Amino acid sequence: EFKLTDEQKLELAKVVFTPHEFLKSPDVKYYPETVGKFFTTPIYEKMTGNIYLGYSYSEGIVFEGNRVGIDKLKVLEDTEPYKKLFVERVLKVTQQNGIEITTENTRFKMGICLVSVAPETTDETYAGLVAEMYINDTETKRTLFRRFYAGKRDGLELAMEDAGLQIVLTLKALKKHDEGKN
Repeated sequence: EFKLTDEQKLELAKVVFTPHEFLKSPDVKYYPETVGKFFTTPIYEKMTGNIYLGYSYSEGIVFEGNRVGIDKLKVLEDTEPYKKLFVERVLKVTQQNGIEITTENTRFKMGICLVSVAPETTDETYAGLVAEMYINDTETKRTLFRRFYAGKRDGLELAMEDAGLQIVLTLKALKKHDEGKN
């Protein structure tokens, strides 16, 4: 049985939870072709996070309700073959978790770009994807920008479901929580 020492646990936590500037990230250094496909440099300059938790920049948006309208769905030439499966899997998971993504006019709008896809698990990587999304509050004009990653040893379909779960968790994290309530 593999066990981490307390010192190893602390070091792992530092790696996973320490934020960095996006423009100094491994993505920019090793995968520059994935940058600038959806967001612009001024947005990237404000994004912080890491490869494990994703990168984000928020203008202070607070999400209300459970409906978000699709403002933009972008796929690139390389990711076009995965668009249908991506939409199906994301909708499945968001619906299962009480989030309605609609084409109707709503206060909150979401844009998402499927930036990169690794269709199969290899010796070097899991099957997965890189996506960029924004959530905009059309009333307050505030927006959250987020770049995230989803990978699964068990295949791309499950990684896409994880992407849907990340969207759900992002929206739930943007909700205003009552004081004193956990």
